[in-house]
Amino acid sequence: MAKFKLKNYHGEDVEYDTERVLFNPVEGEEKVPFSYGVAVENVPISLDFSAGDQRATVDDGYLAKSAVIQKPADLVAENIAKGVTIAGIEGTHESGGGENIRVEEKDVNFYDYDGDLLHSYTIEEVGALTALPELPERDGLVCQGWNYSLDDVKGATGLMNVGAIYTTDDGATRVHIENTSEKSVSFTFYWKQTVANGVVVDWGDGSSAASSSATGSVSMSHTYTSAGDYTVSFTVKDGCTFSLGQGTNSTQFCGNGTYNKVLVKSINIGDGSVLISDMAFYGYYSIQSISISRSVKSIGTYAFYDCRALQSIAIPESITTIGTYAFQYCYSMTTVSLSKGITTVGAYLFNSCHSLRNICIPDGVTSIANDVFGSCYSLTKISIPNSVKSIGSYAFSSFYSLWTYDFSHFTAIPTISSSTFIKNTWLTIKVPSALLSSWKAATNWSSLSSYIVAG
Repeated sequence: MAKFKLKNYHGEDVEYDTERVLFNPVEGEEKVPFSYGVAVENVPISLDFSAGDQRATVDDGYLAKSAVIQKPADLVAENIAKGVTIAGIEGTHESGGGENIRVEEKDVNFYDYDGDLLHSYTIEEVGALTALPELPERDGLVCQGWNYSLDDVKGATGLMNVGAIYTTDDGATRVHIENTSEKSVSFTFYWKQTVANGVVVDWGDGSSAASSSATGSVSMSHTYTSAGDYTVSFTVKDGCTFSLGQGTNSTQFCGNGTYNKVLVKSINIGDGSVLISDMAFYGYYSIQSISISRSVKSIGTYAFYDCRALQSIAIPESITTIGTYAFQYCYSMTTVSLSKGITTVGAYLFNSCHSLRNICIPDGVTSIANDVFGSCYSLTKISIPNSVKSIGSYAFSSFYSLWTYDFSHFTAIPTISSSTFIKNTWLTIKVPSALLSSWKAATNWSSLSSYIVAG
């Protein structure tokens, strides 16, 4: 897949891929989502977004002759350092009299819901804490707290990722749409409600609010007749429970229209939303951020599958169940904060999250299913709690940066598959000295005995 990188004002590389590309089969026709594909993955493109979206000519007779590369929404002058020009845009950002202070990852890390690292501490430093860090503030949102308590944090013995949990300032669930087309675009939203007229929809374009007298499955459509940014709000009345989506591919929360999936940029899940249904946001390629409130109890199978632009997720402690494949193919996801309410890490949960840097499996998880972290190429650190009793096939496979696994704090030997680990020269498995001989002789561990050492 063709990719290109741009630097933000912290000097970090921000990677974009060709799922941001829109293809015009015939000049003047409506743009539809398009990927260059492998046939032209090495075609160099000189980027200049100074005039907005950029047309690129592709010398390929099979796929396309021309395409439009969308200017990334965050590639604006105020996000580029003053005196620096990137892709034709002159930066205006000034640090305000001092250098930007970049927080570095340590043992215990506090992340905002969009992945910004706000605070970090070593194990020694958290032992001295008397309170959790101050809660962050975001426009239109209310931070409900961190997803771990002070006692949880002070009890950390290794990696811990703590996330900020938000609801909206009016309690509504919000869908943020960026319609760049001059043509009209229609959305059909699907949800479930337990009370007639229990969910009121504000379409965000000045038209009248709407509700449905039905209970159970509800669908409502709306057409946006002009280009613009729209925020659709779903307000849940007291006594009504609200499920996002209806659990099938054709009844995803914001519909299954391919073009629509490109237009939805962010989601804020508010009060009254108890379930993110199966496939609720399946294949929503352009969603960059999602905040989930404490009203949510579970996340369904394939809920955020193939959300390729999603960069981070913070799971509130109210959630105890996350379905299989829920975050598979979230290529851009770099940080995850799983709450301590989770007891099972389901199959393929974070499979092929190529940008994921580290993961802390919460204490209390007893099972790590098949292929959970397969093909997480950027993973450099993983924390596995003593509560884990079993690990499935290919759970730790196709890692390019992680070869050391620490079980030295375990008091019992977990069961594994014959294919849980991929053998190579660099593989090291640390176990307690007292269990070293037993560990090397255990079923399926015995084939890894040459890689097992006392931790």
